[in-house]
Amino acid sequence: MRIGVKYCGGCNPRYDRTALIDKIKENVSSNHVFENYKQEIIYDVVIILCGCTGCYRNYENIHSKNGNIFASSENDYRKILSQLDKINKE
Repeated sequence: MRIGVKYCGGCNPRYDRTALIDKIKENVSSNHVFENYKQEIIYDVVIILCGCTGCYRNYENIHSKNGNIFASSENDYRKILSQLDKINKE
């Protein structure tokens, strides 16, 4: 699965977004390929790492085959894993 990772502008980050992605990478299968989001690529899914709760509406123009996963805190870890697992089974 090809996964784009999009970081918000980081104007007010409330958690270590890179650490969250690193933790996710450690806990998914090796067929998950993570790369920095590039607009010209159609990903299977895009994880959008918001530093706060206000950035969601700024990324409505990002599309992927299976939608986007938004995270606004390290508490979204299990949600992200669950959604990746669901997409992987489809």
